[in-house]
Amino acid sequence: EMGARLKELRAHLDHHFQEEEAGGYLAAALAVAPRLTAEAEHLRLQHERFLTTLDGFIEALQSLEPPFRSWDETRQQLDDFLLGLRRHESAENALVQSAFGDDTGAVD
Repeated sequence: EMGARLKELRAHLDHHFQEEEAGGYLAAALAVAPRLTAEAEHLRLQHERFLTTLDGFIEALQSLEPPFRSWDETRQQLDDFLLGLRRHESAENALVQSAFGDDTGAVD
């Protein structure tokens, strides 16, 4: 059951990441603050890592012999994943706020 729920989460995240990347990842923010390009690229590369990590969880949870020793271990790994995802989304938001809160180099 947990594997099935994580499949749903993966599909949702994949769609979310595709929407973010459509038309250029954080294009509007980078247009006004090109100095943030390296940071944006670092965040964009995390998208595939999140999806790959979820693929590993799904496979492990649906295998006949899961590699997890206990549900506590599984829960902790999932909690760590979700914490990383929340930090990622916060970093994206901070990048956008930095770009639009700082008009250095912006065109009027």
